[in-house]
Amino acid sequence: MTKEQEKEMLDYIATAKAEGYPGTIPDQLTGHAQIIEYHGRVWEWYNLQK
Repeated sequence: MTKEQEKEMLDYIATAKAEGYPGTIPDQLTGHAQIIEYHGRVWEWYNLQK
C-alpha cells in the first residue's frame, strides 16, 4: 500500500466518522492491516445505507 492509498483510506474513515458511523474507531490507526480492517467496516456501513 502506498502512502497515497493509505491517506485516501484514512480520509474515507474520517469522513464516515463525521457522517455518523455508529462503530468505534480508534483515534490513531496503526499499521496497514488495521487501516484496511476499519476501511472495510466503514465501506460496508456506507453500502448498507443505500
